[in-house]
Amino acid sequence: AAGGGLVPWALIAGLETRDQIGGSAFATHAHTGDFTFKAAGLAVGFGDRFEVSYARQRFDAGVVIAGLELGQDIVAMKLRLAGDAVFAPDHPLPQIALGILAKKTLDFDFVPRAVGARKGEDLEFYLAATKLYFAAVGGRNLLLNATLRAGRGNQFGLLGFGGDRHAGYRLLPEASAALFLGESLLLGAEYRAKPDALGAFVEQRAWDAFVAWNPHKRVTLTAAWLDLGSIAGKRAQRGAYVSLWLGF
Repeated sequence: AAGGGLVPWALIAGLETRDQIGGSAFATHAHTGDFTFKAAGLAVGFGDRFEVSYARQRFDAGVVIAGLELGQDIVAMKLRLAGDAVFAPDHPLPQIALGILAKKTLDFDFVPRAVGARKGEDLEFYLAATKLYFAAVGGRNLLLNATLRAGRGNQFGLLGFGGDRHAGYRLLPEASAALFLGESLLLGAEYRAKPDALGAFVEQRAWDAFVAWNPHKRVTLTAAWLDLGSIAGKRAQRGAYVSLWLGF
């Protein structure tokens, strides 16, 4: 879904206007102290109003069990409900969008079920609000986003959905802030809560701090420092990630 590396924003994928179809594609690689994560996907935006997207995620957890690789497929839709994030700077209403994600944990019957996950497939829902404020901080533009997710994905869904501690949906707050250092350079941070539903493993919040460079309107390269907290009993999973975004 269009947005940050951890948090979906209310923006619609692609560079289209209200009369066009656009889209984007991405690839991300992250490495923490014990794990490696890879993801790739694409999204299509219709008239700057509606978005559909697909992503596949793979997570190398060989440090827990030799040869173990977790993953999930995500198909998502997003509808812009109201407001405008960029082109109405004097209007207080942010751009607001409603999203739904259909997630499927790969190889659910092996580790995810064994550690107490209830389901291998689930739906998540979120409401996002995004606004760009011009000349807000020292004459520089500031982007703010707040997202509220209804979800129960263990480690984002890589370990299934729901657990022995609780099986129902949780309301999970997420937020992003980014400051434009120039026309093509963005400095920001994101926060994402997680449900902590499995008794076998403590699950903690995730956050990142990133720098995004946009040398061309169709290309963005992001480098970030990521903190995912404890994963599968391994504490302090921190490390770097890089992501390439292409838009049309």
